[in-house]
Parts: sequence; structure tokens; C-alpha cells
Amino acid sequence: MVPRKYLMFGMIWFGVLKSATASAEAPRPVLPLNLTLRIPTAATSPGQDSDVLQSKGSRQKALTEYKAALAELNRSRGDQAKNIQQIRAAASKLGPGARLLAELTAGRVRAGVSASGAKSGKSHASYRAHLLAACNIAAKMDEKTHEEAALYAVTIWRKTEGGESPWVAPPIDAKAQKQFAIMKAIIERQALREWGNNQKDQALRKYRALASSYNGSPDGAALDLRILEFERANYVTSKSAERYQKELVASAAKYQDPQFLGAGNESRSQKVAAVVARLHKDLINDLIQKALPKTSDGADRKRAIRAIEVYLTANIPDSEKERVRDAQGEIEYNHNAHKAAAGIFAALAAESQGPKAITYWRKSIRSQKVLASWPDDAPWNEIPKGNS
Repeated sequence: MVPRKYLMFGMIWFGVLKSATASAEAPRPVLPLNLTLRIPTAATSPGQDSDVLQSKGSRQKALTEYKAALAELNRSRGDQAKNIQQIRAAASKLGPGARLLAELTAGRVRAGVSASGAKSGKSHASYRAHLLAACNIAAKMDEKTHEEAALYAVTIWRKTEGGESPWVAPPIDAKAQKQFAIMKAIIERQALREWGNNQKDQALRKYRALASSYNGSPDGAALDLRILEFERANYVTSKSAERYQKELVASAAKYQDPQFLGAGNESRSQKVAAVVARLHKDLINDLIQKALPKTSDGADRKRAIRAIEVYLTANIPDSEKERVRDAQGEIEYNHNAHKAAAGIFAALAAESQGPKAITYWRKSIRSQKVLASWPDDAPWNEIPKGNS
């Protein structure tokens, strides 16, 4: 795999926690994209894997023709198409390494990119076919060569069509290279484009697939946090907390194990778990704030009560549980659910002492009085004749 440094988790967490509303700034990718024009190792010595049944003289002649045509193509002199034909003809006698180098070089030159990586001329549409052919050749070689060829092809593509162009239609076989870090980085950028185009479900599907492929790694943790960031944005716009809370619960279950990200990454696992816990608490606080006022909507109260019931099963401190149960009792009281409110406050009173217990008993009695109330005038007129 392409070597990568660990992600800067603090920056990601700050972006996730920065505000309770969706940011107007487009989110940045969390998977790095390290582009390079490094020729695959297997293609650096053309002719070494040539057909051993050929005579030594025949192989040497093909190698001489190959090198001459390759040098001419690199200088971009004369007829490029003719040079490419000559290289292909010679490479066919020299083995896959030579054919791979021929296609990569043809793709770079036809794209108008110099050997140093600078854009040096106009691109020809055929460059994509050469890069695809190179990746197809590499796919039949070893895995390292295959990945290096895909990375080279993507680098040429971005130098040619990069800038503000979307991350779609790379000149490689997306299915054949889906296991490589370079392809996963491209998929993430496609997901971000979909998110920006309000194709949120498609974007989240891509992110979930990526997170699954990196499960148990620092990159996977960063992707999990991005999913929570997007689900939080969905909650802010839709007011539907169920899906967001379900994601929070699943993430909390994963990261409660300090070893989830592997040996040496225990502190990272704990930090992610702390972020998830903070996000869950923020969600509950937001729902409580909307549901507590006596003028709040009945739907807001029901939404808060459902979320609180889930939250109380989470691994949270007793003091936090007490605070949330107190708020839940008040919401139930304002919702005229006096049986539930009386039960909540009676349980809190039984678990408390001193003035706090008295306060909870009074709140419980407040609902019990409503439950035990009797009208001043007996409702005789409501009883049908003939009934006792």
C-alpha cells in the first residue's frame, strides 16, 4: 500500500464539534491523496522479463529499437503516434515490464506532461487509453506493480484534468483497483462532490463502504467521524434524531474498546470515544432544550423522550443520568403523561437524600395529585339510564 502518515485527528474533531449547524464551508477529504510520477519498479528495467525462447540477438535488437523509440517519444519530436507504434512493437517482444513502461510513457506524453511532472503541452484524448492499457497490463503482474501503475495513471489524470474538475471517470478500472488506497481516496472525493450536490444518501453510502474497508484503523476512525458529521447535518435540517442517534450508539459500541484501533493507538480510540460521547450529549441537550418549554410542540416532546430512553442505556456517569432523567420527568409532566412523570420523580427521590430527595418527591406528588383528582360535581349526567 502507499505509505501514509496518520491523520491529524484534532483538526477533524474540531470540524465536527465546531457548531450545531451544518457548515457552509465544504468539508475536506480525510483520506490523503499522495500523487507521484514514480515509475513502477517492474518497468524500470525493460527486457529483463522478455521471452527466453527468443535468440539473444533478437532480444537485443528489440531492446535497442525500444530504447530509441522511447527516447524519441520522451523528447516529443516527430510523429508521436508513429513512435508509440514502434515502442509497442518492440515491447511486445520484451515482456510485460517493457509494455507497461511504454504505455505509461505514451500516456504521459500524450497528456502533455513532462517527465518532471510539469504540464508542458496540450493533451490528446488518447492519453486516457494508454493509461488504462498500462493498468490492465499491471493487473496481470504483482500487486505492488499494479498499485504503482494506478497511482501513476491517476497522477497524470489529475495533472491533465485536475483543478476544479470533478473526481469522476478516472482513466483506470475502478473495480479492478478498488482495493488500493488511491482508489479509495478518489471515491471519498466523489462522495464529497455528491454531498455538495445534495446527493446525501449516495455520499453516505460511499463513506460507509470506505469506513468498513478501513475498520479498526486510524483512517477508519476519521471516516467514522465524518459519517457522524454528515448525519448530524442531516439531523439539523430534518429534525429527525433517530438515524443520527443510531449512528452515535454504533460508534460508541466500537470505540469503547481501547484496543479497537490496534496496539499503540489506545489513546486515539479513547479520544474518538470521547468525541462520540460529547456528540451524543449535545444531541440530547438540543432535544431537551426544544422539548422542555410548556409551549413546545408535542412532536418535539415525543422525539426527546424516545432519544432520552436510548441515551439512558448508554455508558454515561450516574450524575449525567440523573440530570437527564430529571429533564425527562419535566417533559413528561408538560406532555400530560403524569403516570410516567410521577414514576420518574419517585424513583429519583428514592435514590436521593436530603433536600434533593424532597424536591423530587414534590415533583412526583405534583403529578400524583393530577392522577388522583376528582371533579367537584359528580358527572351523573354522563351515566346512561339503567346503569348502577
